[in-house]
Amino acid sequence: MIVMNHLVAICNVAECKDFTLKKNDEFIPNYVSAEGKPLEVFVRALFCGIPGKKESFVRPEKVFSYMGSSNNPPDAMIISGGDAIETKKVETQKTDIVLNSSLPKTMIFASDRMVNSKARACEQWESRDLLYVVGHVPKNERRVKSLFFFYGDCYAKKNEYYKEKFNEIKARVTSTGEISPDGNEYGTLKNVDGLGNGVYMRVRPINGMYSPWKIFKKYVDLGENSQFLMVSVMRKSKYESFPAKDRERLEKSQVEKKEIKIVDPDNPDKKVNAVLIKYQIS
Repeated sequence: MIVMNHLVAICNVAECKDFTLKKNDEFIPNYVSAEGKPLEVFVRALFCGIPGKKESFVRPEKVFSYMGSSNNPPDAMIISGGDAIETKKVETQKTDIVLNSSLPKTMIFASDRMVNSKARACEQWESRDLLYVVGHVPKNERRVKSLFFFYGDCYAKKNEYYKEKFNEIKARVTSTGEISPDGNEYGTLKNVDGLGNGVYMRVRPINGMYSPWKIFKKYVDLGENSQFLMVSVMRKSKYESFPAKDRERLEKSQVEKKEIKIVDPDNPDKKVNAVLIKYQIS
């Protein structure tokens, strides 16, 4: 059985020579690039093979149980309960990451109604670790300048914290009685002008977070003069959960790996052991 995961994707990055976002069957096979935005396709391809080496690819249905929708997270899920992947594109590395109506998450759950119904039903599962991938694609260019992979539990508290904050804000917004509660939004002010013409105003959450380059700036610089830079941050326990053969392959590759201590989001006065992996083309 073929098993692909984040460490395999990192190794594929280290063997990739071209980070152009192009649709070319010899670069990324059509069966991998058929759907999705260019950056999402490129990231997905890294879990299936090495862009530019067509013979290295395996079919995406052997890697992913779900490959995303335009409106609901995640953008992909690895088979057999593997990581959920959420890809974000920025034009500058320091740009904040916009989550839109999605709350910050450390994991996704099959019981979450914000998760696409096809994702919830693609296989039997309860929860998955959430891997964010931030791709820096400079304005008016079609190349990936940097990729930053990081897991939700390296920057955010457990999901329940943000859900409680959402409910708290919603209760305050609707406490006047003028605004009606509305599902995954804070509420709707109906008949705004009193004319009975159905004019309404919606109060919607637009959530976001700092760029990972800012969150983890203590451990890694921007590499502005690099041709390409990839960074990954994960808890040490997550790193050790990957198959030994994949860890061995990574540690023999061209990437740099070091152990660091990061703030425990659920206990900010404490630190947790983490692993930082870096690959750079000068």
